[in-house]
Amino acid sequence: MAAARREEHERSRRRLGLHRDVVSLMATLRGDFVAPYHEADDLARMFRDFATSQDPHDVWFRDKMIEFHGLTPEMLQGRGENRGEARTSDTE
Repeated sequence: MAAARREEHERSRRRLGLHRDVVSLMATLRGDFVAPYHEADDLARMFRDFATSQDPHDVWFRDKMIEFHGLTPEMLQGRGENRGEARTSDTE
């Protein structure tokens, strides 16, 4: 995001209402981990809007998130299996 797509990315973040967007790469014993931090007036709405946006940059960026991190538009909208809440196994 620091080179060729910087302006597009910053425009996208402003349009979506994101005030701060920090992503850090952390080395852990289990391998590298991406740790994002976001600030917005309405973070849930920002993620929902990003998940459904047809803006060319948002579509490209969303595809990269899916490719690299396994995130899906449903996860960004707060739907789907991996929303962060605790789950129990089928046998419990």
